[in-house]
Amino acid sequence: MQKQSQETANLPVVVNVPEIMIPFNKLKLSKRNVRKKIYTTTIEQLGDDILVHGLFHNLSVYEELDKNGKHTGFYEIFMGGRRYRALEHNVKRKLMANDALIPCRLFSADEAIIEDYSLAENTMRETLHPMDEFIAYKTMSDKGMSHEDIAKRHFVSPKYVRQRLKLSAVAPSLLKIFEKDEMSLAQIEALTLVSDHKKQIAAWKASEGNHDKTDITIRNSLIKDRVSSDDKQVVFIGLDVYKEAGGKLIEDLFSDDGISYLEDRSLIEQLVWQKLDSKAKELKASGWSWCDTSFQFDYGYEHRFNKLERIARDYTPEEEKRFDAIAERLKVLEDIDELSDDEEDERYQLHEQIEELEESVCMYAPDDKKYGGCLVSFDYRGDLKIVEGLVTKQDWARREKDKAALVQDTDSTNEDGKAASSTIESESPEPAKNISEQLMAELSAYRTVALKAAVAKNPRQAFTATLFELCSSYFKHHATQALHISVSLPDMRQQPENLSDSLPAQQLAEMEDFWRSSLPLGDDNLLWEHISNMSDDERLTLHAFLISQGIDATYQKGAMHSAFSPSSMDRRTQNYLRIAEAVNLDIVDTGWEATEDNYLNRVSKTKILEAVEESCGSEKVRMIEYMKKGDMAKEAARLMSGLGWLPEALRTSANIQAPSIEQEQPSELPAYMNENLPEQVPDAA
Repeated sequence: MQKQSQETANLPVVVNVPEIMIPFNKLKLSKRNVRKKIYTTTIEQLGDDILVHGLFHNLSVYEELDKNGKHTGFYEIFMGGRRYRALEHNVKRKLMANDALIPCRLFSADEAIIEDYSLAENTMRETLHPMDEFIAYKTMSDKGMSHEDIAKRHFVSPKYVRQRLKLSAVAPSLLKIFEKDEMSLAQIEALTLVSDHKKQIAAWKASEGNHDKTDITIRNSLIKDRVSSDDKQVVFIGLDVYKEAGGKLIEDLFSDDGISYLEDRSLIEQLVWQKLDSKAKELKASGWSWCDTSFQFDYGYEHRFNKLERIARDYTPEEEKRFDAIAERLKVLEDIDELSDDEEDERYQLHEQIEELEESVCMYAPDDKKYGGCLVSFDYRGDLKIVEGLVTKQDWARREKDKAALVQDTDSTNEDGKAASSTIESESPEPAKNISEQLMAELSAYRTVALKAAVAKNPRQAFTATLFELCSSYFKHHATQALHISVSLPDMRQQPENLSDSLPAQQLAEMEDFWRSSLPLGDDNLLWEHISNMSDDERLTLHAFLISQGIDATYQKGAMHSAFSPSSMDRRTQNYLRIAEAVNLDIVDTGWEATEDNYLNRVSKTKILEAVEESCGSEKVRMIEYMKKGDMAKEAARLMSGLGWLPEALRTSANIQAPSIEQEQPSELPAYMNENLPEQVPDAA
């Protein structure tokens, strides 16, 4: 006991250090202060805090001595450099007098351990535990301070104050766990998604039973039956509409994106259908014979129909004037060599205005609407999507029959005994007068062969013709028949739910939106001219998009001698794999991973265990092999999440070695290509 007292008595204690008041302009920083790195932002905040609360800790100084060991009248600060800089910041802002008296502790200048003191002060501090901060904010709030006042006095945002108060309201038993550092800050933040203490405690206990009790696990368990405010359905109807309908939601105070979680899924679906049905009624009232509505926008839907073409009316004088004004301003901008950011934004907006104006004068013929219909849905962003002018094969045949009857009627004799001219012009030229159809057929056969030979010598125009025909086939749903080439879309009626929300589908949708808005699809002559004037890179990019629409990697079961026999299915698969290898397709990068819904609940328990063993190892298999299938699928999905496992049907690198795409190029073009070659075209492969 006596020994312990002696050791305690020998501990170094800083005593008898006088406290004095020193004018600020007599203070300077010591080179013996160990803190060298200073952050400007924190200095400014500390300066503001000193103005509100004062200086809590005195500066530690010693007298500055000259060469002769005499006091210069200045004092050097070796502990409190940040506080000094904060005071200096206030002086520069004229918020404090230059000669204001500052409380200081005066040490001896010849003290041998000045650096030791300085280092100890800067390293031996303990950061305030977040729990202490929660309680402090709650105490201030309980005493009547508003969120804004607390935020202002402590230089934080009102949202930060609300977050701390929300954390202080978590179940007391959980706060004790957090205080013992047995729960992370992220985990307790996740628990604030619900205010009910029983639900918070249940969520925490459930997470303790998991091998992975991260904040994400807790958060997902609390919101699994709720809908995020950035879900496409919520964006489509609007959050305000949901609230006005009496829908309840939970605000996630700790979301950087301001996300909330809506509780009433059935109300959301009801509001979605109401909006879709309302729009469908408007479209039917405008003359369409039918209108489908769908929760999932199917980008292949319209390609199952024939498509009506729109006609453009003349501009009104006001529209003509507006068009000329936009075009004139665009010309001014396009004559500028280098546009500023604002000018570039203006140019983009002007082009959008022209597109909107051109779109506004295009319409479907009223007489055509009775044959067709439309689809109303919304895309993965929650934007309304309307596809008009869709005609079934049966209705298209009826339309053609009615047109033929109309031609026959109008060709009949009118009141004056003269034949009335047809109101519908034939798109096919009649054989030249005084030439038999037999001769016309022979001459056209010759011109076909001649054109083939000419096109074969002109790769650029051959590419133009290909792009033109593919555009007509894909975007306009009818080919010109001058070139027998088209895009045949795969049959994808059997597809997973929410396929349109997947990353690849979203990318394709954005590409299609871009090309539909960029190409003059309403006029064949303008379309040809536009494609001809595109750069080689643009043409190749358009070609890649159009060709991609014909890719078919679907599985179809067929009999031995059917169109989809096992051998033909095998050839399709092998070529799909070659293409996938050539473009470096990795399904994992597209965002697919095995879940209960898309795979695990739809295969046998044996398959589930095989997947877990491949991705996680045999030890994880032993953890779940005793479970019922539903529980096994759920736990397997959790174990495999983020590991990049794929079922065999989605693997792209197995069972085939893709041929190298760096093949030796011929040193010279074929002889026929050297004649009248206008220009070289980049390899489209």
